[in-house]
Amino acid sequence: MTTFFITRHPGAVEWATRRGLQVDQFLAHLDPAVIAPGDTVIGVLPVNLAARVCVRGARYFNLSLDLPAEARGRELSADELEAYDARLEAYDVSAIAGSPSDPQPLRHATDNAARCNADPGFASLAGIARGADTSNVRERAERT
Repeated sequence: MTTFFITRHPGAVEWATRRGLQVDQFLAHLDPAVIAPGDTVIGVLPVNLAARVCVRGARYFNLSLDLPAEARGRELSADELEAYDARLEAYDVSAIAGSPSDPQPLRHATDNAARCNADPGFASLAGIARGADTSNVRERAERT
């Protein structure tokens, strides 16, 4: 099982290092074909890539921030990530009807098949933060 951190931002790499996250590979770009069941992927991925990670049997953790508009569009340092409450949030993302792989017409977002739920087992994730301070790691769930 491999832990990937997908980012092209040096501040995010430093933030992860400060947190003591056990990362096997830092990558600037994700090729979903390299993801295997049981892997962990951390980053800020487009929803279609996050869904491909999940369908391959890996776990996806989004690097979430409370970023004000004036801070968008520029490189952020690890200190700024801390100031903007950087945290990992676990998600299980899947495509619903209407995706290129599903010929059914698009259904309303409240359809029971739609989900983007926080992973309830996040607290037991072994190896991602061995010995790290995870007090700022939170889980959130949205259920449609």
